[in-house]
Amino acid sequence: MAMAVKAFFDNGGAMLYVSRVFANKATGGTIDPGVASSGTPAATNIVAAARFPGSFGNSNFFGPAVPVTVTLNYGKIQQVANLPFGSLLAVPPAAAGTAPTLYSNGGTSQFESNAATPAPLPSPLPSNLYLLTVKVLAMGANGQQMVFDNLGLDSNHPSYIGSVLSSNPPRHIDALQNQIYFIIGSGLNTAPALYAALFGTTWVDPSVKPVPPAKPAPIPSQSFTLTGGNDGAEPTANDYTSPLRYCEPLEDIAIVATPGASIYTDSINIMIGGLIPHVERQRAYRVAILEAGPNLLDSDYENVRAQIDSIYSALYVPWVVTPNPLAKSGTSIPAEIAVPPSGFMAGIYARNDTQNSRQKRLRTRLFSGQLTLNATSPLPNKVYSIPWESIAFVSSPTVVTACGEHEQRALTQS
Repeated sequence: MAMAVKAFFDNGGAMLYVSRVFANKATGGTIDPGVASSGTPAATNIVAAARFPGSFGNSNFFGPAVPVTVTLNYGKIQQVANLPFGSLLAVPPAAAGTAPTLYSNGGTSQFESNAATPAPLPSPLPSNLYLLTVKVLAMGANGQQMVFDNLGLDSNHPSYIGSVLSSNPPRHIDALQNQIYFIIGSGLNTAPALYAALFGTTWVDPSVKPVPPAKPAPIPSQSFTLTGGNDGAEPTANDYTSPLRYCEPLEDIAIVATPGASIYTDSINIMIGGLIPHVERQRAYRVAILEAGPNLLDSDYENVRAQIDSIYSALYVPWVVTPNPLAKSGTSIPAEIAVPPSGFMAGIYARNDTQNSRQKRLRTRLFSGQLTLNATSPLPNKVYSIPWESIAFVSSPTVVTACGEHEQRALTQS
C-alpha cells in the first residue's frame, strides 16, 4: 500500500483517500480483532491498547520491547485561580513514604481534598504545593517516539489523558497521528483515583536531594507493554465491502483501486464482487483500475481478462519493479521490489484529468519511479487490446502506452 501511495503522487496524483481492509483471524471459534493491548480492561485498572489492528501495535515490533510509559510531572505552583477545570494539586506528606494530600477542582473552581471528608485548599497556600500532570511516551507506527505532555487526570481537564488518548480523539490531528489509547476503568472516574492507580500512594518528593553517592528516587511512572497485535487473515471479497462503503459518500473520488489485492486467493472475486460493483453503482461516476498478480504469463493475463465484463474498469499488467526504500547495503533486504501497477496508473489518470480532461484518452505517459517490469515473457510495445476489454502492457522502463477501447469508454462514462 505504501508503495502504491508513493507511485500515485509521483505520477501526478493530488488527493488520496485510503480505506483499510482487515480480515479478523478466527482461533478456536473465537474472533481475534488483531489489536495489541496491555491486558484485560476492568473497573479498577488502566489498559493501553493500539487504536488499529496490526502487529505494528506490539511493543516489540521494531526490536526490543518499547512499552508505553506514563510519567508523573511535578511543578511547584502558588497561583491557582487560573488553573483549568480538572486540575490536580498535591501537598507532600509530613512523613516520607506515605501518601500526599491531593486536591482537585473537578468541574468547578473550588479545590477540595481527597479525604473521606473533603476539605478546601488551605489559605494561604502551602509553600510546597505541586501541580500534577502526566507525560506519555509511545512508539508511533513509523518507529519514531511520540510524546504527549501535560495531560490531566480528571475528565474535566481540557487535556484529559482519557480524551486526548482515546479510541476516537476529538481533534482531527490526534485522530490521524495517535497510535495508542487508554481504557480507563469506570471506578477511576476521579483524578485522585486515577493518580493512585497509576502511581500508587507513596509520595516521591522531587525537592529532596540525596547526599552522594546516593541516587535520587526515580520519578513515579507506569509502563504498559502491548502484545497480541497481528495482521489478520488473508482478506476475501466480503472483507472489502465495508472499506468500499466508507468511500461511497465521498464525491471527490473518481478513481478506485485495490493495490496488491491481486496476490490473494480470492482476487478475482475482490474485483468482480467488490470493486466493480462499487464503481457501477448508479450515479457513482467512478472508474476502477484493476490488476493481475505478479510473475504471470500472457495466457494468465488472458484468463483474468476473460472473467471481467465492465465498461467502468480497465485492467493493467504487469507489476512494476521499483527501488526499495528500505534497502540497506550489507543486508539481505533487496534493492528492488515489484509493486502493483494500479498506484502508478491512478496517478497517471489523475494527471491526465488535471492537464487535459476525463474525455481525453490516455496516450504515452512517463512513468515516475519505475526501473523495469516484472514480466515473465516478452511484452509488445503497445496495448494488447481485446474488444470491450483491454490489458494495457507497460512496455518499457520509462513509458506506459495506453489505452484500449474499453479504457476510453470507462473514462468517458466517469
